[in-house]
Amino acid sequence: MRKNLLVLTTAFCLLLLSQHVLAEKDQTMMTRISSDGLYHVTIESWLKPLRLGRMHAWEALIKDKDGNPITGAKIKIGGGMPIHNHGFPTEPIMTQESAPGTYVLEGFKFSMSGPWVIVLDITHDGKTDSVAFDINL
Repeated sequence: MRKNLLVLTTAFCLLLLSQHVLAEKDQTMMTRISSDGLYHVTIESWLKPLRLGRMHAWEALIKDKDGNPITGAKIKIGGGMPIHNHGFPTEPIMTQESAPGTYVLEGFKFSMSGPWVIVLDITHDGKTDSVAFDINL
């Protein structure tokens, strides 16, 4: 009986650990549609897996609703920890457009465990729309 309980407990712990690792991996690349549907945005972290206290960058691929890359966009980065009512401990910025529609976003740091949000305000051809990405660390 004790041996069965130990095996079940170990299996359950491994299952929980695998779910945590999978959830963490899934958070390094996400796709969302902006609030007004103007942009389809995929972000991917350069830091995998995500870790607390580490400076890192993300890459954002921005397309229009027809799948064409959006070039020459201006991106303002916001977000933080909504439940603590504070932003990032750093000031992330868009540093370059590395390829058509692909933007490098640098200066991110998650300083504590919990729910975070990355908000991108994207302006192109005089039209601004926002997209938010939820991350739970």
